[in-house]
Amino acid sequence: MFIRGGEIDTINADEGNVLQTLRGKTQKNESRQYLRKMIYTYSLVIYATVIITALVFFIYIQYNRIQKAEESYNALFEEYVEKYEQVYEDFFAAAGNLKEMNCLDLFALSGEDSYYQKMTQLQQKLREFAVPYRRNGFAFAVKREDEELVVTDTNSTKLRYLLRDWGLTEQQYEKAVHLLAYTDAKDSIIFTDKNIFYITAKNYLNEKVYLLLYIPFSMVDVPSYNEDIEVYFWSRDDKVQDLRHQELPEGILDESSSLTRGIMKKYTENHLEYRLQMSQYFDVVYCGVVRRNYMEMVLGIALALLCALVPIYGIVYFVTQQISQKVYQPIEELTHVVFEASETADNTSENEIVRIANKVRSMKSQNEELKRRLDAISEDFQKTAVEKGQGKGKGKAAHPPDDLRERLEEYILQHLSEDISLYDVAEHFGLSFHYMSVVFKNKMDNNFKEYLSYQRYVRALELMQENPKIKISEVAAQIGISNVNTFIRIFKKYSGTTPKQYVNMLKTETNET
Repeated sequence: MFIRGGEIDTINADEGNVLQTLRGKTQKNESRQYLRKMIYTYSLVIYATVIITALVFFIYIQYNRIQKAEESYNALFEEYVEKYEQVYEDFFAAAGNLKEMNCLDLFALSGEDSYYQKMTQLQQKLREFAVPYRRNGFAFAVKREDEELVVTDTNSTKLRYLLRDWGLTEQQYEKAVHLLAYTDAKDSIIFTDKNIFYITAKNYLNEKVYLLLYIPFSMVDVPSYNEDIEVYFWSRDDKVQDLRHQELPEGILDESSSLTRGIMKKYTENHLEYRLQMSQYFDVVYCGVVRRNYMEMVLGIALALLCALVPIYGIVYFVTQQISQKVYQPIEELTHVVFEASETADNTSENEIVRIANKVRSMKSQNEELKRRLDAISEDFQKTAVEKGQGKGKGKAAHPPDDLRERLEEYILQHLSEDISLYDVAEHFGLSFHYMSVVFKNKMDNNFKEYLSYQRYVRALELMQENPKIKISEVAAQIGISNVNTFIRIFKKYSGTTPKQYVNMLKTETNET
């Protein structure tokens, strides 16, 4: 069988078309596989990034929550200690003032003929003296050593009746009096389940007068605690009788032996975090116990992360599909058109690419023309603004550059004791809230909240330096802060110490000078 030359050329041409078609399909399949790999790699990177970001985010949130809880526990414990220390200081101050009363000396040294007269005068003075203390729950009583009769700020009664009304037994009272009579102790304190008693004495040549003061526990304004923290106090001092019914945590009595007065000690044992501090005035130890369950924290993070990843995965998957359809599918279609051109002899792909290129060039030229027009408009606007500014400057003098800053400083200092906000400042100056926010930060080099907090901190320093005996709540009220915990947090932020520690430091410096 013989094949002619023309037939051979036809066969060779058909083979070339088949090879070209196969080559085009192979290139198209490789392009599709490459695009799929790009999509899979892109999705994997997004998923890994989302997982790591979510994990870091939840760990950061948990860490911040622990830090805030730690600061809250410290502030509450310090406030608890401060309240009881204030009670002791009030006891000392009241007893000292009583000892300075002239009518007390006359009563102590009075004879039988003038005893009742001096007792009546003392009772009248006690009634006047107790007025400022009565709203805080304080009560006072005076007793001569060998007398059964007791003079109080309300009446005169026998000792056993007074002790019964105050919830104290004669044996407990006699133990405290015996301590004052036969030791070097100058005072004694008694804790019961309901009251705090303070007993001291004033000695004369042949006479001794006992001063009794008490306050109910319900009148001590201690902060309220949540279920995560419990607070105790106890004492091993002979001058202190602790008659309360309380169960102390195991192990904390041994740790209290190494405490330094006024300095808080922290340690952790068996998932319990202890805060210990010794009183400045008696060997009374305060203890705050925080119960931490770290396993629950870890499980909470894992559960929150798991719950958050499910919707996040759905969102990422949806976004990935949309991006694939919007970005990679057109590229694949364009590639398909390019490779289809090799299968057909027409110029479809070339015309398509040229059409797209021409469209891009047209859009670029339009953008450049639009940019030129915008630049021209902006230049004209600036010239107009300059001309108007020069015209206004001829008729009216401009404010000094720092005039607004000085006015802002003056307004804030005048209203520092009030609960002001940026809305109030904006309304005062006749500006919108958002514009005032920008202007304030530009003029004061800080945002409004930070600037106001720092000015309040500076004012608090001045108040405590002027009067170291001022109460923390009074300082907070005078600088416009209604919450004492908020004031303690702001003060510690700028000074590194609590207000109570700063006041103690001022008192120490004053005593040294």
